[in-house]
Amino acid sequence: MKHEILILVNSLEECRYFYRETLQLGEPVTDSSELAEFKLGENVSLVLEECLAKYLEHTSGATSWVIETGNFDEICGNLKKLGMLSGDEFIRKGRRAQKAHDPEGNPFILTGKIN
Repeated sequence: MKHEILILVNSLEECRYFYRETLQLGEPVTDSSELAEFKLGENVSLVLEECLAKYLEHTSGATSWVIETGNFDEICGNLKKLGMLSGDEFIRKGRRAQKAHDPEGNPFILTGKIN
Protein backbone atom coordinates (compact mmCIF):
# COMPACT_ATOMS: atom_id res chain seq x y z
CA MET A 1 0.00 0.00 0.00
CA LYS A 2 1.37 3.42 -0.96
CA HIS A 3 0.84 6.52 1.18
CA GLU A 4 1.27 10.19 0.26
CA ILE A 5 1.34 13.34 2.31
CA LEU A 6 -0.07 15.99 -0.04
CA ILE A 7 0.70 19.65 0.63
CA LEU A 8 -0.92 22.30 -1.54
CA VAL A 9 1.41 25.24 -2.12
CA ASN A 10 1.20 28.55 -3.94
CA SER A 11 4.89 28.65 -4.91
CA LEU A 12 6.11 25.21 -5.92
CA GLU A 13 9.57 26.56 -6.72
CA GLU A 14 10.12 28.11 -3.27
CA CYS A 15 8.67 25.11 -1.39
CA ARG A 16 10.56 22.57 -3.51
CA TYR A 17 13.82 24.30 -2.54
CA PHE A 18 12.82 24.40 1.16
CA TYR A 19 11.94 20.69 1.37
CA ARG A 20 14.93 19.61 -0.72
CA GLU A 21 17.59 21.78 0.95
CA THR A 22 16.40 22.97 4.37
CA LEU A 23 14.70 19.72 5.40
CA GLN A 24 17.35 17.74 3.48
CA LEU A 25 14.89 15.45 1.67
CA GLY A 26 17.12 15.28 -1.42
CA GLU A 27 16.05 15.46 -5.03
CA PRO A 28 12.38 14.80 -5.82
CA VAL A 29 11.65 11.44 -7.48
CA THR A 30 9.02 13.19 -9.58
CA ASP A 31 9.54 16.83 -10.47
CA SER A 32 7.43 18.94 -12.82
CA SER A 33 5.96 22.41 -13.07
CA GLU A 34 2.87 21.15 -11.21
CA LEU A 35 4.24 18.90 -8.46
CA ALA A 36 7.33 17.59 -6.68
CA GLU A 37 7.34 14.19 -4.98
CA PHE A 38 9.91 13.34 -2.30
CA LYS A 39 10.37 9.72 -1.26
CA LEU A 40 10.23 9.47 2.56
CA GLY A 41 10.24 5.70 2.86
CA GLU A 42 9.56 2.53 0.92
CA ASN A 43 5.85 3.27 0.56
CA VAL A 44 5.58 6.88 1.72
CA SER A 45 6.00 10.09 -0.28
CA LEU A 46 5.63 13.79 0.41
CA VAL A 47 4.01 15.52 -2.57
CA LEU A 48 4.01 19.27 -3.07
CA GLU A 49 1.31 20.27 -5.52
CA GLU A 50 0.98 23.80 -6.84
CA CYS A 51 -2.45 25.28 -6.20
CA LEU A 52 -3.04 28.95 -6.87
CA ALA A 53 -6.44 29.05 -5.16
CA LYS A 54 -6.89 32.17 -3.06
CA TYR A 55 -8.78 30.31 -0.31
CA LEU A 56 -5.79 28.33 1.01
CA GLU A 57 -5.16 29.14 4.68
CA HIS A 58 -2.03 27.22 5.54
CA THR A 59 -1.52 28.08 9.21
CA SER A 60 -5.15 27.62 10.28
CA GLY A 61 -5.46 24.03 9.03
CA ALA A 62 -6.26 21.25 11.48
CA THR A 63 -3.74 18.91 9.85
CA SER A 64 -0.03 18.62 10.44
CA TRP A 65 2.53 15.93 9.69
CA VAL A 66 5.62 14.55 11.41
CA ILE A 67 9.02 13.74 9.95
CA GLU A 68 11.98 12.15 11.71
CA THR A 69 15.52 13.17 10.84
CA GLY A 70 19.00 12.07 11.79
CA ASN A 71 20.12 15.73 11.57
CA PHE A 72 17.72 17.16 14.15
CA ASP A 73 20.04 19.83 15.60
CA GLU A 74 21.32 20.98 12.20
CA ILE A 75 17.88 21.25 10.62
CA CYS A 76 16.41 22.98 13.70
CA GLY A 77 19.32 25.44 13.58
CA ASN A 78 18.57 26.21 9.93
CA LEU A 79 14.84 26.56 10.65
CA LYS A 80 15.60 28.90 13.56
CA LYS A 81 17.74 31.14 11.31
CA LEU A 82 14.81 31.30 8.88
CA GLY A 83 12.32 32.10 11.66
CA MET A 84 10.34 28.93 10.99
CA LEU A 85 10.31 27.30 14.45
CA SER A 86 7.30 27.51 16.75
CA GLY A 87 7.66 27.25 20.52
CA ASP A 88 10.19 25.25 22.49
CA GLU A 89 11.58 21.79 21.87
CA PHE A 90 9.52 19.03 23.54
CA ILE A 91 9.36 15.25 23.80
CA ARG A 92 6.87 13.42 21.55
CA LYS A 93 6.58 9.64 21.74
CA GLY A 94 10.06 9.33 23.22
CA ARG A 95 11.67 11.55 20.57
CA ARG A 96 12.95 15.12 20.58
CA ALA A 97 10.40 17.26 18.74
CA GLN A 98 10.07 20.78 17.40
CA LYS A 99 7.08 22.43 15.75
CA ALA A 100 7.92 24.31 12.56
CA HIS A 101 6.40 25.53 9.31
CA ASP A 102 7.40 25.82 5.67
CA PRO A 103 7.74 29.14 3.75
CA GLU A 104 3.96 29.25 3.21
CA GLY A 105 3.04 28.50 6.82
CA ASN A 106 2.22 24.79 6.40
CA PRO A 107 2.88 23.26 9.85
CA PHE A 108 4.88 20.12 10.58
CA ILE A 109 6.75 18.54 13.47
CA LEU A 110 10.40 17.58 13.15
CA THR A 111 11.56 14.73 15.41
CA GLY A 112 14.90 13.14 16.25
CA LYS A 113 16.50 10.69 18.63
CA ILE A 114 17.20 11.73 22.19
CA ASN A 115 20.98 12.00 22.64
